Amino acid sequence: MKKLLNNKKIKLSSVLATINEEENIARCIESLKGISDEIIIFDEYSTDNTKKIAESLGAKVYLEPHHDIFHITKQKAIDAAKGEWILQLDADEVVTPELAKEIYSTVHGSPSTVHNKLFQRHQDLIEQRDGPIGKKTGDVVGYFLPRRNMFLGKPLIHAGVYPD
Repeated sequence: MKKLLNNKKIKLSSVLATINEEENIARCIESLKGISDEIIIFDEYSTDNTKKIAESLGAKVYLEPHHDIFHITKQKAIDAAKGEWILQLDADEVVTPELAKEIYSTVHGSPSTVHNKLFQRHQDLIEQRDGPIGKKTGDVVGYFLPRRNMFLGKPLIHAGVYPD
């Protein structure tokens, strides 16, 4: 059984690795409210207000020395998570209200029809580009989330980075 947060089983942990993200962190954390039971941040000793802002919005912030490979810090955040489900994202990413609804329904055991189409479509696009992913049998242990990169205020979809 996963650990409890305020006597409540932790379903979803949202985790981030950060360094100097004061411009983005509040928007990111706000987009996680209502779906995350805990928000874990491993911060590489930001010199701006990232830590202060994150803590003021309820995130648990751990300080971590800088690693040349940022994924080491991301993995430490994942390892600290107590949830049955983990949502890993970057500080400049936000969860749209529509995606939040899909994540919530998936985590709480009632995925919608939109959910099935959305995630399957994204997996199909990734597999067309990169080849088969996972096994065709067994339990679902993770999802790919379609991510829309923005460039100069517009979605970047024709430069080889979509789907991302």
